[in-house]
Amino acid sequence: MDHSLPVTPPVPTSAPATPLPLRFNLPQGWPAPSVDWLAANQGWDPPFGWTPAPGVAPAPAGWVWWSRDPVGWKAMAGPVTDSFRNGIVLGAVFFIVGLALTVLPLTLHTSFGFIFWGAIVFGPINVARNIGALRKSNAAFVTFIRAKAAEIRQTLDTSSYSDYLATSPADPAPFDRFLARRADEAWSSTGLWPVTQNHLGVTEQFRIPAPAGVRGRRIGTLVFAGLAAVALIAVVASSLSAPSGSGAQGLVGAGSSTGSTGTSGTSTSSKYDVAWSFVHDGAATTATCSTGDDCWVVRLRADPSCTNAALMVDFFTTEAAQDPERSKDFSVTLVDGKADVAVPATNSSEQYADVYQAHCVLRK
Repeated sequence: MDHSLPVTPPVPTSAPATPLPLRFNLPQGWPAPSVDWLAANQGWDPPFGWTPAPGVAPAPAGWVWWSRDPVGWKAMAGPVTDSFRNGIVLGAVFFIVGLALTVLPLTLHTSFGFIFWGAIVFGPINVARNIGALRKSNAAFVTFIRAKAAEIRQTLDTSSYSDYLATSPADPAPFDRFLARRADEAWSSTGLWPVTQNHLGVTEQFRIPAPAGVRGRRIGTLVFAGLAAVALIAVVASSLSAPSGSGAQGLVGAGSSTGSTGTSGTSTSSKYDVAWSFVHDGAATTATCSTGDDCWVVRLRADPSCTNAALMVDFFTTEAAQDPERSKDFSVTLVDGKADVAVPATNSSEQYADVYQAHCVLRK
């Protein structure tokens, strides 16, 4: 180092309110660097044997010069990493809500359903994209810190030399000798430096604003939440208002079509009503059960223009059962709006059945 210029005596200065993102790890016996030096050299690893002043022992081989300052690093990286973490959470929520609103109508046997394919597909994509970005962010932050430090170093050197020229004697020192003097000023065993070594605002230059698009993401989240809420209300309302018989109905008789007296109802889909009823044992019917099977015959009656109907039947083990053992869908062709449907039981435990819903699905 060039020590031909006198070093300005240290004067008390205040530390910055917010620390820098990287903390310099001082080897034993080293003086402390100024805020300006730290800001201008963030992430720089001195070569082996380098010392800041005469008489100072070099750092041991393999010395780790920098570590993250918890407060400073969070102040710099927080807006970005928080955005990535929020993206992971939102993507997971989108997927779960979309999947639930797609499956829920099926489990509740509603007359309609939703397919939130956008949330189901793009939710996991958004999670993966944000996880990848979060993993790459640390390397990107180090690159940003080093580039910003070089920018700050050039600005400080130039502005400090300009200030020196404005107050210097008739024969000012050249730029390189001035920088050598400035390098000497940057290290103090007392922790006090000249005012010129503590420029205000150098730490704030390492702050990164939140990524663009956060506002749009929030608006999209609110829109999705609104649509999901409307869909959930519609699904629940459809489930509560879906017509069906009261409880488990239609006791199975061996090898015949058997039904409980008065077991009938009407299901509605759009404008098209389909009336249904169990056909009693011995009644004339166009549908018959296979020999030896337990089954029911369900009679459908609709407007003559209804040529196709969808029928869903629930099966129960006891008359008091509230939840069906299973459900089965039937696609029925109607002739003049009429059809009888044979509904077989698959095992002997299914002693009761109920028409959950029946509706017209096609009208010519």
